[in-house]
Amino acid sequence: MRELLTPWRWHAGRAGDGGSGGGGSKRREPVGRAESMIGESGESGAKGIPAKGSPKRMLNRRDQSGYTPLMACARTGQLPAVVLLLQHGAAVDSALSSEHAAHDAARADAAQAGFNALFLACRFGHHATARALIQEGAAIESQTVSGSSPLQYACKFGHEEVVRALIKLRANVNHLGDGGWHALFDASMNGYAEIIRDLCAAGANVDVSNGTSGYTPLMFACQNGHVEAATSLIDAGTYLDAKTKDGGRT
Repeated sequence: MRELLTPWRWHAGRAGDGGSGGGGSKRREPVGRAESMIGESGESGAKGIPAKGSPKRMLNRRDQSGYTPLMACARTGQLPAVVLLLQHGAAVDSALSSEHAAHDAARADAAQAGFNALFLACRFGHHATARALIQEGAAIESQTVSGSSPLQYACKFGHEEVVRALIKLRANVNHLGDGGWHALFDASMNGYAEIIRDLCAAGANVDVSNGTSGYTPLMFACQNGHVEAATSLIDAGTYLDAKTKDGGRT
């Protein structure tokens, strides 16, 4: 896999999509047709990239952590490399298995079972890469083994541009993971007021309650001292006197 990735990383490190961990300069590649992105990257004939028709098993070979080349490039926001891999037939929804996730437990937030390239782009804030993956067939409602969605990971780590891109591409803002976990819980408990506003504007249920505790987004915001987040929820019309399952209040 190192042979496949090395030449791409050299170029894409300068032309990543600007997310955290993307590295390189601030210049962003435009998102458009795959052909135009390859033309702009100048990498269509880069050394080390298999010709079209090469065995796909080479493109989808995993490293010891379970990452495919596409997943590795998505994690660091290497948009031109991602596009090239997809055009050469890389599997867009290849995901980490439970065995791979356990092997890489030290990177728990980047190695959940069910993580695919889209999850990694969303987790690390690469909005242009996330859009390109979805446009090339990545399942926007894919889930980890715990039922989390790419949108929930973008909300958890405060990546506003990713959240907006996913909403524009019609991600389900009311998806519930295990235990009734909602994207608003992630945004509220971490104090991401702008993401809260984006979710609510897109139709998120501001009074959704956690299936385990009965906590609402407002409770999570207040419990963690996030005044601006709480204000955003109140402005969105949240109920102020909701109770938890044990009778507690906001």
